[in-house]
Amino acid sequence: MKIIFLDMDGVLCTNRAHIAQGIVGMPNHHPFMDALDREAIGMLNKLHEKYDDILYVCSSTWRKQHTMFEMRDYLRLYGWTGDFHPDWKTDHEGPIRGNEIERWLIHHPETDNYIILDDNSDMLEHQKYHFVQTDSYDGISSQNYWHMERIFNERNLAR
Repeated sequence: MKIIFLDMDGVLCTNRAHIAQGIVGMPNHHPFMDALDREAIGMLNKLHEKYDDILYVCSSTWRKQHTMFEMRDYLRLYGWTGDFHPDWKTDHEGPIRGNEIERWLIHHPETDNYIILDDNSDMLEHQKYHFVQTDSYDGISSQNYWHMERIFNERNLAR
């Protein structure tokens, strides 16, 4: 099983999407709740077509305010074809996201390989190979996509 640890803001919720969808500058708005980047979601869907054993784990702060069903349904509105792992989110203890991901992986030794998709770099040193850092304004780039493919083409790299 392959896992993508998914951040939202700066990965799928981008300034690029807000500009394209005409949301920039609207008063009294939390802009990141209004526009997911369809191109970024399309790239995740392409990965899913190529590697059909991918499941997602929410490592975003969104996991604190939303249920798995709300997250999944919102992503599906924008065309996402993926699905969440039954243990769909990391815990939110402490300031370092890499520690949260490490705890999740320890509880799921069946994970063959993983990607950490995030615009922040607070990962552990041994996770750097699996880390794909997006630009916080533009989200997933074509370079990020090819990086993710490279990681998933390797075998049994979970630890």
